[in-house]
Amino acid sequence: MILTRRLGLQQWGIYSQILWLVGIAGIFLSFGLTYGTARYLAQYIGENQQSELRKTIIFTGSIQLICSIIGAIIFFSLSSSLVHWFHWHISTQLIRIAGLGIVSFSLYQFSIYVLRGLQLFKLLAAYSGIYSAAILVIAIICINWPLVELLLILTYIA
Repeated sequence: MILTRRLGLQQWGIYSQILWLVGIAGIFLSFGLTYGTARYLAQYIGENQQSELRKTIIFTGSIQLICSIIGAIIFFSLSSSLVHWFHWHISTQLIRIAGLGIVSFSLYQFSIYVLRGLQLFKLLAAYSGIYSAAILVIAIICINWPLVELLLILTYIA
């Protein structure tokens, strides 16, 4: 709602499309590892196989990180094509910056499922809230909001 008021209709549409594209890319690049990780971590806890927990997190986290970096590179490489395909009236530099969101979203998604698999639900809730607030702050900074408005919004979130 805060961003909707600040952006015009066209800018809000572009912002929504970029978020959608980054989210879809992040989900696609996870290859289902996030769901599998949560499932196996919960299974290892239930079977008291503590040694497998760390191996699973490191292995699947490494694959997730590599896939998300490859996705960000592809997104970065296709930035001018994306602007053309979607008829966006914005700089390709903004699309390239948004490509970094693929890595961020993929790692966020992976972390959420690791916390879910480890059954650390309070930490999961706190982590989700912090990530959501951070994304909002980044979006506000990218839209060049005055510092006073930024501080008011941060006060509202806290």
